[in-house]
Amino acid sequence: MKILITGGRGMLGQTLVRRLGVHDVQAPGSRDLDVVVATQVDAVITGWRPQVVIHCAAHTKVDACETEVERAYALNAIGSANVA
Repeated sequence: MKILITGGRGMLGQTLVRRLGVHDVQAPGSRDLDVVVATQVDAVITGWRPQVVIHCAAHTKVDACETEVERAYALNAIGSANVA
């Protein structure tokens, strides 16, 4: 099965890569796939055509989210909409 894991370099993404190792997994980190950029997301999904997408990319540091509100919104809301 072809599986795309966004946020593949984060803690959750890395754990999923290890657990799903028997499948064909792509797990790009933020340097390889910026989920805020819709054209990047579209290119990866339409180019690779995964059967499953697991969206793990997120801004998760609560204190940083409170001070970097625009970045947190971009990644957690817009990025998630782009992946969906």
